[in-house]
Amino acid sequence: MLFKDLDSKWKLVDYSMSHSQLLIRSSSKKSRPWNIDIIFKGVTKILLPKVFEGIEIFKVENLQDYTILQDYHFISDENYECLKIVTANEVYYFINCMAMGVYKNDLKSNFSSLGRYDTSELNHELIEWYGF
Repeated sequence: MLFKDLDSKWKLVDYSMSHSQLLIRSSSKKSRPWNIDIIFKGVTKILLPKVFEGIEIFKVENLQDYTILQDYHFISDENYECLKIVTANEVYYFINCMAMGVYKNDLKSNFSSLGRYDTSELNHELIEWYGF
């Protein structure tokens, strides 16, 4: 497992077609006064709803286990990884990407963090980074 937070609501907040980046966010709440942003880079395919409850992220070890990944031509090689997103209701979704970062910040809900972490100035907001 790469990341887990089953107690939060998650939203697809932004997608940059020019940079193939996807942002999903769990906004701040009383028990956690900061946002958690998950940024996927080098995104080639997305099978994900706009809003969902809870998240667990896993690498898909064998694409053959999921017919839908074959039908949509997901890639798993030295550059790309297929990630399985499991919600609190145990529904599966998938993202095909090159990298994933988990960050915390205090941005307002209408502000995107895409492009925000392309420099090292804000590395203190980084929680986890995975380059596949």
